[in-house]
Amino acid sequence: MTTTRAPRRPVVLLRPVPGTSPIHRLWAGTKLIAVFLISVLLTLFPTWTAIGAVAALVIITAWLAHIPRGAVPTIPIWMLALVIGGSLTVFFSGGPPFWHIGGLTIGFHGVLAVARTTAVALVLLGTGAMVSWTTNVSEIAPAVALLGRPLKVFGI
Repeated sequence: MTTTRAPRRPVVLLRPVPGTSPIHRLWAGTKLIAVFLISVLLTLFPTWTAIGAVAALVIITAWLAHIPRGAVPTIPIWMLALVIGGSLTVFFSGGPPFWHIGGLTIGFHGVLAVARTTAVALVLLGTGAMVSWTTNVSEIAPAVALLGRPLKVFGI
């Protein structure tokens, strides 16, 4: 008996999803400013509350933009293995909170730090994906040029 696996979807990034939603109609500069502000927020305050709020914002925005679930690329197994392997390396780094099992005390600070960093990375990838799904690539360069115009004073 032979078993056939479903073919894995290729990881294709920066592919716009056509649509006429309010998110699609936003100016590209507005989306870039939003992503910049979200990045600054998560850099300064990488708390679970902020991560959850931004994740909810990404999910609501995807719902408003009618992004199909098929637009989300699959994560390769090797990448999951790297994340899990990296998480296991910090398992014994210790620090509060502690878990006591018999005479053994295990600190979960490292695991929680890796989980928070991974969550921030996934949420920021989600915000970038929303821009790529809802914006034509040809609209990005004029928006960046207009947004960067004040930087000419500094010679940038």
